[in-house]
Order: sequence, then structure tokens, then C-alpha cells
Amino acid sequence: MDERDEIADAVALLLRYQIAKAAVFRPGEDFEIPPTGPLVDDIERLNGQAVIDGCLHVMTWMSPPLVGDDEKPEFFRAVVWEEDDALDFDPEPLEALRRYVLRGSPGPFLRIFGASLCLRVFDPSDPQGSAHA
Repeated sequence: MDERDEIADAVALLLRYQIAKAAVFRPGEDFEIPPTGPLVDDIERLNGQAVIDGCLHVMTWMSPPLVGDDEKPEFFRAVVWEEDDALDFDPEPLEALRRYVLRGSPGPFLRIFGASLCLRVFDPSDPQGSAHA
């Protein structure tokens, strides 16, 4: 696997983490999926290390490459570091989140949490800055 592939894998993990976090802490809200190409380019330009959205720390040479969340550190510890006592969640939904975020499993975490989330793809050509489903 070359460096660009490692960065793309890190971006995919980052996106799954952001979706899961939005589903848990902002149920019912829109979540805009950013274009991944420019993010891969940015992380590559920064030699595999970046802070995304001002709170998510990525180091592509680490395993996993997502190494911190300043906004929700307890969520990060529970999901990424797999600390069972970091959040007050039942074991089943917590494990579903972990499977989705860390392994890309299409787990039923949205249903388990009773969350609805409208995923929208960011369209940079839209002059209004809106997203399209």
C-alpha cells in the first residue's frame, strides 16, 4: 500500500467517525459529506498529519490513524480506544459504533441509537453553498 492509499484509508475512517459522532450527538440533523479527494490532497501535502475541523487529529502512520478528538474526547476514547467506561452506553450500541467506525461494518448503529441522520454530499459548484442529497 502506498502513502496515498494509506491517507485515503485514514480519510475513510475519519468520515465514518464523523458520521457516527453526528448520529449520536446531533440526531435528526443534516450531515454534509465532504469531498474526500481534496482532504486526501491536504493531508498528503501536510505529510500525513492534520487537524480536521479544528478538533480531529490525524496521523496517517499511526494505527488507527485518527489519534484524537478535542471536541468529544470521551466519544473518541470509547469508540477508537475501545474504553468501555468512557461513555455511558450499553455494550451493544457501543460495539456497533466501533465496528462501523474502525472496521467499516455496515452496522445498524443509527437504528440502535434511534437516530436519524440526513447524509448530504457537499457540492462545491452550488453558489448557495448548499448540499444535495
